[in-house]
Amino acid sequence: MVTSTFNKLLKLLIVALVCSIILGQFGRFPIEQFGAVYLSDVFAALVFAVWVWKLIFNRFVRRFVLYEILLIALWCITLLSLIAATSWADGTSLLIGFTYIVRLVVYTSLVFVTRDMFEEEAYDFSRLLIFATVSFAILGLVQFVVFPDFSSFVSHGWDPHYYRVLSTFFDPNFAGMFMSLGFLYLLDRLYSQNDFSRFHKVVCVLSLLTLLVAIILTFSRSTYLAFSVGIFVFSVIKDIRIVLVMGLIGISAFMFIPRVQTRVIGAVTIDETASIRITDYQRTLKIIADYPLLGVGYNTFREAQAQQGYFRDGRGVDSFGGYAGAGADSSLLFTLATMGIIGFMFALSLGFALVLASRKSLHKAYLFAGLTAIFVHSQFVNSLYYTWIIAWLCLSMGPYLHHEE
Repeated sequence: MVTSTFNKLLKLLIVALVCSIILGQFGRFPIEQFGAVYLSDVFAALVFAVWVWKLIFNRFVRRFVLYEILLIALWCITLLSLIAATSWADGTSLLIGFTYIVRLVVYTSLVFVTRDMFEEEAYDFSRLLIFATVSFAILGLVQFVVFPDFSSFVSHGWDPHYYRVLSTFFDPNFAGMFMSLGFLYLLDRLYSQNDFSRFHKVVCVLSLLTLLVAIILTFSRSTYLAFSVGIFVFSVIKDIRIVLVMGLIGISAFMFIPRVQTRVIGAVTIDETASIRITDYQRTLKIIADYPLLGVGYNTFREAQAQQGYFRDGRGVDSFGGYAGAGADSSLLFTLATMGIIGFMFALSLGFALVLASRKSLHKAYLFAGLTAIFVHSQFVNSLYYTWIIAWLCLSMGPYLHHEE
């Protein structure tokens, strides 16, 4: 009875959390010198608090599986790396880094919460997650038509995107990855749910088309690549015809949408955006070389880059890097830079443990495709540490990792 009460409260909070993720940057509350707190942070923290309260009430009687143990170990490494950073970082940077650790713990703990709820009362959040992703895509399409020019937000730290789907994240790369995971998730539901009526199937197909159009209009090359790889993996496991259909759609988009051609060709010929990314890799590697064992500390990366002079313009004026200044253009390099070789090894082990936990799942097509897609995407954008993508991964994958044949 008590467990059921806890789970009902958690269910309500998760609904609120997912809705707050749809709000994206519109749920942002700036805090001077400390960045911002998001509405989703509040609900994620409440979910974490109720889950911990439930653990205490049950006297911590719970079996932790391998990937959960490795995740907790990674939390400890982030704290250890921050303690090591006291040798060079100031108090403000350390405090900001600690808040990011708290945020990481709160969001990644959702995988514990969803596992417990599924095993105890088999809660299914699939409709909620599908609604959230499709709503997010629709908002992105509306933004594409109504507010296509983002150049006026440059002074606020955002990139000057023009006619690209950004949705409420204000970023085409993260928005594209979020919708790609949603597309794979919905595709998995369509294949695994045998009792769908014709009406439900029509709704699913229309939702997939909405997501696909929004993904294409992000004009994000990292998203295109990650989405293609995810679709290929899913097709190999479920139905090879999917990759043929999606291949035809991709070729058609390339042939008939000039900007898709420009973006794809630009990746091959190394255009300005690709050159900037390569420069970012080089700078991050320099920081890794200076702090190889435990990194510069999680998350003091902005301060480390500022001390290297990476944010200074031609006149030596420090811009502090905008919103992207706190991260690197590769999640693996970011892990090495902030947590060093030790943190990188634990993160790599966590990834392998998740793959192992996916093998026996009824939904292994989505799990393998989603994990592969996010891994590919994170080599070009720091998406593995983007909180709303972390939330999506934990909420969507947590129950599936324990739904065995």
